Amino acid sequence: MGPHCRHRLIDKRGAHRTTPPRRATHRHARRPPRLPGLAAVLRRARTLDLPGWWVAAGAVVQTIWNHVTGRDPGHGIKDYDLIYHDPSDLSWEAEDVAIRAGREVFGEVPVEIRNDPSGEWKLYAPYGVTDAFGLVLRPDPRQAPRHVYEAKVARWTAAWPELTALPWPDGPSRGRRSPRPGRRPTGPGGRRPPRRRPRDRP
Repeated sequence: MGPHCRHRLIDKRGAHRTTPPRRATHRHARRPPRLPGLAAVLRRARTLDLPGWWVAAGAVVQTIWNHVTGRDPGHGIKDYDLIYHDPSDLSWEAEDVAIRAGREVFGEVPVEIRNDPSGEWKLYAPYGVTDAFGLVLRPDPRQAPRHVYEAKVARWTAAWPELTALPWPDGPSRGRRSPRPGRRPTGPGGRRPPRRRPRDRP
């Protein structure tokens, strides 16, 4: 077929018309693939049949920002944290089985899977969800120090310029309290930090 070929189309009245084929523009040809968004990640996660699983809050809040600002569902989301709780086998080998299964399900979508031994989770929203829908970033010294908050503000406002970042509160930061003996340490947002392996994952 030569460069002057035409596509024959049928309109609503059944009449044939001729139109030149659409050509992909240079801009669209180089556009990176879209992430499928949180809803698609949740649908795929169900097929893994992991016990007691949930998706960490970061991707949830950023999905809200995308909805409010009219962006693609996966815009600005670096990855999705998929947590599950299987106390019957806490070995690295068992977790690797879940990770490999996740790669088959999620493909190129960046999803981090891990087994949380504590199995404890709760909705941590000390200021409610109004800030998320209002595009407000509010520091919480109880959860993260100032430099962590400011680093996140820099990254998030670059991806979502509509965000309003409130300043760090005056006075010395109390920081996070040390965990009581016998309790597992937790990371920002109340989540347990990733376990450290003696070897790299395959």
